[in-house]
Amino acid sequence: MPTPTTSPTRSNAAARLERLPFSGYHKLIFVIVAIAFFFDSVDLATMTFILGSIKQEFGLSTAMTGVVASASFFGMVVGAALAGLLADRFGRRPVFQWSMVLWGIASYLCSTAQSVDALIAWRVLLGIGMGMEFPVAQTLLSEFVPTANRGRLIALMDGFWPLGFITAGLSLTSCCRSSAGAPCSRCSRSRPCSC
Repeated sequence: MPTPTTSPTRSNAAARLERLPFSGYHKLIFVIVAIAFFFDSVDLATMTFILGSIKQEFGLSTAMTGVVASASFFGMVVGAALAGLLADRFGRRPVFQWSMVLWGIASYLCSTAQSVDALIAWRVLLGIGMGMEFPVAQTLLSEFVPTANRGRLIALMDGFWPLGFITAGLSLTSCCRSSAGAPCSRCSRSRPCSC
C-alpha cells in the first residue's frame, strides 16, 4: 500500500513560512485574533451576569432561562462544524472575516430583541459566528506564526478570555451602580417594584 506523500510545493511553502522572521504582519494577525477572543469572552460573560435580569424582564421559567443561556452554545456547535468546510473551500481569512461580521450583526440584533423568541434566535446566530471564529482563528495563528513564537502567542491569546470576563464584570458593575435609581422598565415605578 503506497504511503501518502506531501507535495514538494506544500512542504516548501511551510518551510519558507518557518524561515521568515517574526514581523509586524504576525503581530497584526495576533492582535486581530486576540481582540476577537476578548470580545467573544465579554459577550459570554455579559450574558452570564445579566441572565437573572433577562429572566425577570421576560418572566421566564428556569427551563426557558436555560434555553436562552444555551442558545449561543448551540450556535457555536453549528458554526464550528461549518467553519472547517467553509475554510477549506473559501480560505481561512474570508471565513474569519465573515464570522466577525455575522457575530457583530447578531450582537446588535440581540440588543433589539423585544421577545424571548427573538433573543434566542439572535443568540443562536451570534453563536454560529462565534463558533466559526474559534477554530479558524486558532488555525490562522498556528499556520502563519513561526514555531518559535507560536506557543507563546497562543497562550497569550487564550489569556484574553479571562480578561474579557473581568472587563464584562467591571463594566456591568459600574453600569448597574449608575442605573440603581432608575425606574423599572416594565411599570415605570421606582425600584424595587412588584413586577
